Amino acid sequence: MALGYWQRNPGHQKFFVEPIPSIFEKLKANMEGVPNVTLLNKAVRSPDLSAKLDLYCWDFDLIKRAVEEGELPFPSEVRQPALFWAYICSLDREDVIVSTNTYETDAFKAAPEDRKMAIKKEIEVWVVYITGIILFFSASMIYDRCGNTLWRL
Repeated sequence: MALGYWQRNPGHQKFFVEPIPSIFEKLKANMEGVPNVTLLNKAVRSPDLSAKLDLYCWDFDLIKRAVEEGELPFPSEVRQPALFWAYICSLDREDVIVSTNTYETDAFKAAPEDRKMAIKKEIEVWVVYITGIILFFSASMIYDRCGNTLWRL
């Protein structure tokens, strides 16, 4: 993350909102030593929606092993994890898989139906369910939590 601006402007109050626990941990590490930072492991959504957010995301440890260590965790007929997959989450498990074009390979398309079903079951276990992310409903609620600076999302 490019932190030059934040480091050159230590007087600015900075607020970062990240609902996904593993990405929030990376954010904390990136912001270590940067002054006037408030980190919120929350999400922001409309007041007419539930205060609880349930998401499906790729298993972040799997993505890390695939990208950093060259592990090939999926069957050879499909795409292997890429770095950007670590930032993909959805309210729907299938959307997570479809968004990465995991099955969009000639080898998968040519596979017999029973093999396709086996591959899908194998891959689905790597989409994890994250539950209970409590939300802020508006910028004013963030202001109430963080103090003297109100900002719009």
